[in-house]
Amino acid sequence: MVSGSSILVASKEQVSCDFNGESVILNLKNDSYYGLNEVGTFVWDMIKEPKTVSQIKDGILAKYEVDPNECERDLLELVNDLLANELVQVSEEANNQVSRPFFAGERSSDQSTYPALCGSSRTVDLAVPRYE
Repeated sequence: MVSGSSILVASKEQVSCDFNGESVILNLKNDSYYGLNEVGTFVWDMIKEPKTVSQIKDGILAKYEVDPNECERDLLELVNDLLANELVQVSEEANNQVSRPFFAGERSSDQSTYPALCGSSRTVDLAVPRYE
């Protein structure tokens, strides 16, 4: 089970690229493509280096205006989808091997609105929360 202290890292069995501010990920094991919108791309960029779920959540809260409980719920749903589709792994490394948080927990002065965590994909639907 994934928790705030779980260390996540992108799988080595994938390739990804930025496409107009969004990410396109190819799972090399099953040849499936996945798409992430702006927030999903932000999460994906953080996961490229080992990060705890709490560090990722802090980064989202610093960049986007969103309720912390809603953010955690959505992030865990996305992380579980990424795990189920073998795009990320839970690392067994000790916490002292994890890089420092992307953000120090402060909100940025130019906070963005908080869109859905991920967009549509070609072959597999990842968690797509909708906000108004």
